[in-house]
Amino acid sequence: MITTKITKPRGRPAKLDREKAAEAAMRLFWQKGYDSVGVAELSEVIGVKPPSLYAAFGNKVGLLREAAALYARRDGRFVADVAPLAASADVLLSGVLKAAAEAYTIDPETRGCLILDGTRNSADVEARTEMWRLRQSTRDYLAAEFARVDADAPEALAEYTLVCMTGLSGSARDGVDRETLLSCAALMAAGRA
Repeated sequence: MITTKITKPRGRPAKLDREKAAEAAMRLFWQKGYDSVGVAELSEVIGVKPPSLYAAFGNKVGLLREAAALYARRDGRFVADVAPLAASADVLLSGVLKAAAEAYTIDPETRGCLILDGTRNSADVEARTEMWRLRQSTRDYLAAEFARVDADAPEALAEYTLVCMTGLSGSARDGVDRETLLSCAALMAAGRA
């Protein structure tokens, strides 16, 4: 009988690149939803063993937190890019909804919004709470922007905007095309009056 001894390479394992790990996790969570992505899949895509993943991020929710923060800084930045340019509530609402419809359809593999849809129907309360916190942060930002342009009921308008964005995101994930979403965004903006 011939036996082959498998030896592990000596030295330390490759250092984890947190930014690349967060990006890989972001794409998976965005594509599949939080509950549909396992630690084994995350570890494989990131290129580390599960203990290294846990050592770096604490748990799967910790990785989601960093992935969502990356999404907010990069792919979800359209809200912060568009809102300060608006001079009225109507322009603010229509600009954000139009930008959302466009952003949610850029990449056919990652449609919709990670923050609004990444933990939809998740069984993980901690993950849902984390995304709810980010949603509320966006709501607070929008409320401040609506107040800046002297809108009546800025809090209600911020909530309305997020409800509309959630509808656009879910529809994008379901495969609704950009032109239809843009038409719907315009109707949503016009319908608040």
